[in-house]
Amino acid sequence: MNNPLLQMIRPCRTPRRKTGKANREMTTSSKRPNDNGILKIAVAIVFFLFLAGIAIPLSAQDGASPQEREWQLIDGNKLLGSLETFDAVSNTVRIQTREKKYELRAEDLSSEDREYLHSRTPEPDPAVEAAPEEPEIQNVDFTVATTEDFNTPGTQPGQRRNLTVNGIEFRFCWCPPGTFQMGSPEDEKDHENFETLHEVTLTRGFWILESEVTQQFWRLVTGRTVKDELRLHQPNVGGVFEIDEIKKVDRLGFGNDFPVYFISWIEANEFCTTLSEKSGLEIALPTEAQWEYACRAGTLGPFATTQIEEVTLDSSGQETTRVTMTDPVDLCWFIQNSKDGVQPVKERQPNAWGIYDMHGNVAEMCADKYSKDYYTVSPPEDPKGPRSGEYRVNRGGCWFSYLKFCRSASRYRNAEDYRYNNLGFRIVINPAPTQ
Repeated sequence: MNNPLLQMIRPCRTPRRKTGKANREMTTSSKRPNDNGILKIAVAIVFFLFLAGIAIPLSAQDGASPQEREWQLIDGNKLLGSLETFDAVSNTVRIQTREKKYELRAEDLSSEDREYLHSRTPEPDPAVEAAPEEPEIQNVDFTVATTEDFNTPGTQPGQRRNLTVNGIEFRFCWCPPGTFQMGSPEDEKDHENFETLHEVTLTRGFWILESEVTQQFWRLVTGRTVKDELRLHQPNVGGVFEIDEIKKVDRLGFGNDFPVYFISWIEANEFCTTLSEKSGLEIALPTEAQWEYACRAGTLGPFATTQIEEVTLDSSGQETTRVTMTDPVDLCWFIQNSKDGVQPVKERQPNAWGIYDMHGNVAEMCADKYSKDYYTVSPPEDPKGPRSGEYRVNRGGCWFSYLKFCRSASRYRNAEDYRYNNLGFRIVINPAPTQ
């Protein structure tokens, strides 16, 4: 395998601009080959050695001590990327750039450089090493119990019923049949032209999970964690990259109460199918209309804000009622308050029907296929999306969205096999039709 030249330079990711004679002291990788004749000769020699497949000892590149060095990958005069990983087991230097992966054998390096690389290699995490590299997808034995009949409609919006999986209760909220305005008016701030306002009637009520599906719920049904999903589906995980990638999951949010992510629409749909078979209930991803109806919970504005009544007594003992609206920020995890990752569910304010995290945290996949113009042809009753389409709908925005993309009417799309650290889902239970 032909490798670009691996060079070591002084630790300056962005070369500083200097004036006068000091400007001549910039790192070799930032000089142009036509600065002078000597440099042309040096570049020609390096290029000849590169074509010959000869690795130059890195310690000879400059006089920096190992503590001062930074690694960079140079192909001719083009900077490709910085070295961040070294496989101490196979003694291989690996650099992943946007375009491809490069490798260089450590035996081609000087002993000083090899010692420096080993000094930079983090101690292995025993917990990560003990985890299976490729967990098998297998059937998981779990039990589902209900103390109340989900096939019986609720009596009021937000009424709760519990589904128990392996002894853990997961709460659902009742959304009654009703008519609402779906989409957004043209004068709404941040309105998009594919959010055409139209009236929709849902003739059947449904039970919706009060939060996004958590990592605990996912693990009980599938037997897998988010880290397992990462190992199964992330091409770069395994070997040298595994520790770094797993640490990213820890930083993004890992634990029972965090929403599951890094799963695809296909897997979310399979989750619903498995749970339906075990419970005997009709469990599914919500339709886009069901999702927005539950999100709005009777509201008309950009966010499902509700009135707050605060009653106080004045000096004479008279009651005074102060009415305010909840702040959208209090409902939502988004780019300004998410701390660069997903957050545990049910830590923001719920909407009027007691449903949490409909705005932000992770975007939520719906059952519908996506069409930009579907709202203009949508049936007025129980719409289920277009019959054909390449993508599926997702709603609600996520932890790195701006607030305007977390509005009740905001709609997005994803391929069925797409997975990322901002995409999750919640489920609904549809009562059996009455005879």
